[in-house]
Amino acid sequence: MKKLLVLLAVGLTITSAYAQRRNRPVFTRPAPVYPSQCSYDLQRKGFFDSQWSFVERITEYGCFEAQDECEYRRSLRPDPYNFRCVFTTTPAPVPNPPPRPRSCEYRIETRFGYEPERFTATGFNACEQAEIQCDRVLRIKRSRGQVGREATCVNTATRPTPRPPRSVTAHCTVEQYFNSNSGSRPTGNRFNATGMGRTYDAARNAACSQAFNQCSQVSSGRFYCVELN
Repeated sequence: MKKLLVLLAVGLTITSAYAQRRNRPVFTRPAPVYPSQCSYDLQRKGFFDSQWSFVERITEYGCFEAQDECEYRRSLRPDPYNFRCVFTTTPAPVPNPPPRPRSCEYRIETRFGYEPERFTATGFNACEQAEIQCDRVLRIKRSRGQVGREATCVNTATRPTPRPPRSVTAHCTVEQYFNSNSGSRPTGNRFNATGMGRTYDAARNAACSQAFNQCSQVSSGRFYCVELN
């Protein structure tokens, strides 16, 4: 009798464990969400309202970003009411292997070096977003005359060599004069010098300072120095 009870207890335990195993909930790990590419076409209105011609295609990793960039480029047109943004492609399949998020930085470079602003972004399209930010500020600075047309947006990850400051060269000639009782007359001694600077005036001042210094070393008493040009 005891053996029968033991066998029944063991059987019930096994049955209960098997039932729990069969009926336990199944947890599914959610699939990772990767960015998908999305495109919008910027189109121009034709002669008829039903005619639209292709201008350019804007592709981003997200549809919101693509539409936002398309609308921004549309707003830059002198007649934005003649343009429209049209969704053109469906999201691309998940890449395999999936891309890794990254960070990127762009800065405005002029002939004098970098501007103080830094444009950074993090994500799968970090460099594209950072470059877009940089280009927008660059357009504003150009329109205000804060930077020249040679200014450009550069990726600082490539560590470009800053351009050396522009230098201007100027020449100066100083002649020695003698002050006699009958008047002043040149002695024929001339001193030439060359100077460099950020502007012509600065370069000219540096050149004349050197020329006057050379002349003054051999002039005293009634001798004096005069700038010729």
